[in-house]
Amino acid sequence: MNEAASGREALLIRAFVELADTLVDGYDIIDLLDRLAGYCVELLAADSAGILLADARGDLRVVASTNEQTEASVAGSGGRLSPPSAGSIAPEPAA
Repeated sequence: MNEAASGREALLIRAFVELADTLVDGYDIIDLLDRLAGYCVELLAADSAGILLADARGDLRVVASTNEQTEASVAGSGGRLSPPSAGSIAPEPAA
């Protein structure tokens, strides 16, 4: 195993351990989601990351992001969850 792979593996292990440590009574869900977004940036070599959740009407809401620019661009897009279009990837119906 090369150094890059072992470093990434160590980061992945650290991420799982730290995220698991937050899953105790009284944990802060926003802190958990912020940490998750941060680990996504590190593990995937992304510039930034955000986590969106859909509300009861299907509107997407930013619940965590790694920077304010990402949060503002996603929040300002007025995202709405809609059913997949005919050309999108969707599970095939059961036979």
